[in-house]
Amino acid sequence: MTNIIYKVKAVKYNVSTNMMEEVDIEPNIKFNYVPSIAGTVVSIDKIKPNPWNEIFYPVKQEERNIKVLVYGTDGSGTESTCMAYRIKKGRTPNHEAIKVCPITGIIWSGHNRYWAAIMAGAKEVLVTYAVEIYSEDIPQTLMLEILHQYNNGKRSEFTLIRQVEKVMATINVVEKQYNVMYKKNMKKKTKELFEKFFQPLLDSFNEKKMAYIKNLILIGQQPEKIKNKIFEDITEGRLALTQALKDLRVVQKKPYIYNPNRFNFVNHYDNNSIAFQRKAFDYLTQARNAYFNNLNVKTEDGKSFNFITDTINGNESPKKTAVLSDIVMSMFSKIYNEFGVEAQTAGMATNSADIQFPKLTAEARLLNGLYPAEEIEVKAAVFKNDNAVFYGGPDMKKHIKDYLIAVFTEDHSKVFLFMTTINGPLDVKSGSKDKTIMDLKTILQNHKNNIRPILGYIDNDNIEFKNLTPKTVKEVI
Repeated sequence: MTNIIYKVKAVKYNVSTNMMEEVDIEPNIKFNYVPSIAGTVVSIDKIKPNPWNEIFYPVKQEERNIKVLVYGTDGSGTESTCMAYRIKKGRTPNHEAIKVCPITGIIWSGHNRYWAAIMAGAKEVLVTYAVEIYSEDIPQTLMLEILHQYNNGKRSEFTLIRQVEKVMATINVVEKQYNVMYKKNMKKKTKELFEKFFQPLLDSFNEKKMAYIKNLILIGQQPEKIKNKIFEDITEGRLALTQALKDLRVVQKKPYIYNPNRFNFVNHYDNNSIAFQRKAFDYLTQARNAYFNNLNVKTEDGKSFNFITDTINGNESPKKTAVLSDIVMSMFSKIYNEFGVEAQTAGMATNSADIQFPKLTAEARLLNGLYPAEEIEVKAAVFKNDNAVFYGGPDMKKHIKDYLIAVFTEDHSKVFLFMTTINGPLDVKSGSKDKTIMDLKTILQNHKNNIRPILGYIDNDNIEFKNLTPKTVKEVI
């Protein structure tokens, strides 16, 4: 029988209007007749899965449901509704039609049925047209919205694992599409943007409050081992969701957990000390020179005004120290990357530690999901009255972690820069509200054998500062 040529109504993405618009099209995927609601049978090789579905609904997570479709709930393949039985009886494997794009044959709804038919060895499947035409220029967020609509109300939408994975996939897509980060303290517009895409999820989960989504995110942000254990315990009835969330929040509030297997930054420095010192002096001197000497403005009286060094109108000393602290942070992030240790500064990370090491963190958490992030804190202060005081938040007192510490002379022309491991409970003192402090003398006293001078040095307990103000830039480079 020859294929009938016909046109159908569909919706297609319009790049110029950024909307799905109704069009009349002649399908490329031809049926022998215009399909009814029930659909029609086609060769399985005429259709293919939607690549975006794997991002939002990974096949790996659906293995159990796919096997149930093929072999039934008891796994015997004898239930009248399972594909194995239907094929054996000469019927089409799927009772409910798979919805496909009429132009490309790409699936919009029915991926589990498709993969189950493949597993069952089916040659043909029941399909019908979806309204939407698939195209690669459809934005990720719109693709997500369409796929959500097709899955709305299905039983799998009510399982915890599906809900968590859908929420985390949504965050990932929105972050990439709009170049934003989902974090605890978001600006109002960013928060509203995420909630716009969370709302359809709430509807499909049959939930009303956005707090439910936040609970799912809390679970989704856990290391894989912890997350899978929660899913297993809840599925098997050993744990209630409310108790799981309560336990997670308690874990989050626990004191800093020391990782005895953490990356040893001090040893790494010892093995590369000469190169570290050369790079640190080169980069810091150049940056200090540029900061102090290049921020000049030509004023109307024809004179030059330097915002940094002007004794009457220039920056305050704490401002200079803060800027130089940021320079040290960026400089060492760059140096670690040059040594092949992947690093990023707090400006690119989702939490507040100064230098982050994502790969090292991932490796540590494979050993123990509760281990803290691998990171280095950077502190800077001015040397006054034979001491220097460093300020931090309340967590500084809990941590045992590595620090890069820069102590500048009052005119910021010289520095004593060193690395050491700070023991928060031992070295840090309580300060004003939400503040803690530590001082150079205490650090030198408690960590004398663990200090690695990078610029400047200690001679008979006296600090010798490294000069950062060469006469010419040529002396630096």
